[in-house]
Amino acid sequence: KKIIKMVEKNSQNLEEIDHTSFSCSLPDEIPFSVQKYSLTITQQIFSAAFGSVVTCCVVNPLDVIKTRLQIKPPKISPWTHIVTILRKEGTRSLFNGVSISVLMQAPATAIYLTIYERLRNTLEEEYQFSTTARKKKG
Repeated sequence: KKIIKMVEKNSQNLEEIDHTSFSCSLPDEIPFSVQKYSLTITQQIFSAAFGSVVTCCVVNPLDVIKTRLQIKPPKISPWTHIVTILRKEGTRSLFNGVSISVLMQAPATAIYLTIYERLRNTLEEEYQFSTTARKKKG
């Protein structure tokens, strides 16, 4: 009941506001301040691979929990199930399979992002293709 009263009170306050006094203007051209830099192909490969390794290490525990919940749906709340996994198997169990994920993802991401960057740079340089925001005509 308290929440309903608060919502009603706030909605009445919103109705009392003069909305005509608010204005918002957008610039004709969105400023795009990306510093142009060039990485060597080795730097691109290693940075993409490193980013992939970090991502695998962060996402793997979530995948383990999701898989466990799908295989054997608990009769208790998912949070209680997660705590049970941590107590019985330890924190290390959340990282089961992370090495396989890294071995698959790191090379694939390194190749993909390196090719993407090289292709984008080629399009920008050779064909004056711009990836920055453009001014609207009209």
